[in-house]
Amino acid sequence: YNYSDKYYSLKFDHIDLFSSFSFPIICKTESIHKEVVEACRDIIEVRPIVAGNIAKQPFLKKYVASEVSLPNADIIHNQGLYFGNDPEATEEQLKQAIHVFN
Repeated sequence: YNYSDKYYSLKFDHIDLFSSFSFPIICKTESIHKEVVEACRDIIEVRPIVAGNIAKQPFLKKYVASEVSLPNADIIHNQGLYFGNDPEATEEQLKQAIHVFN
């Protein structure tokens, strides 16, 4: 794989100052997502992006009777993850992250 084959590029050129507590990644397929999560196991803590597709959360059934189609939110839900931006990360930890995500 090369980076552009595995992940969607995130655009932030419309932002003057970018300071993130985490790095979001959206994999191009669910199988790539699964591979990345597995590669991170016991090395880098990763989490789903926020709540993913909020329409899939059980609490919403209380407020919305019909099912809603949100295909882009489904991509985030099924293929997205993020990992923390640790200001105290060591050079070795940074190298591990680069290795895992490449």
